[in-house]
Amino acid sequence: DIMTAVSFLCTRVQQPNVKDWEKLSRALRYLKSTKKLFLTICVNEITQMHSYVDSAHMVHHDLKGHTGGFICFENGAFAAKSKKQRLNSNSSCEAELIGAGEYLKQIIWARNFMIAQGYKMKPKNHINVAKRKFSVIPNK
Repeated sequence: DIMTAVSFLCTRVQQPNVKDWEKLSRALRYLKSTKKLFLTICVNEITQMHSYVDSAHMVHHDLKGHTGGFICFENGAFAAKSKKQRLNSNSSCEAELIGAGEYLKQIIWARNFMIAQGYKMKPKNHINVAKRKFSVIPNK
């Protein structure tokens, strides 16, 4: 729930500004108000993995993008990641490509891990990259 906020704030520890303190305060208020909630993960079909990844262009002070994604089987993510991109991009489309490339390693690892545990994974797993009107992936 707060992974993106924490990931972003971790890049601002050396030179925080007022807006960073407001973001931290908001994250702490959210944690305080939701401490009695719990996460439910359910699996109907363990051989079908779903992956989602999205990226934002030029959101950090050094103009680098940010990528977030998660892997689930049905309901509730079991592997999630939110990270500043290592490369600068020229457009949001390029940021999406960089993000997909960075997150694809985790998706492949998770699938190979399930196969190593003895599960026969379906050959086609769902990998969803956020689509926009002008994106690298055509809308169909």
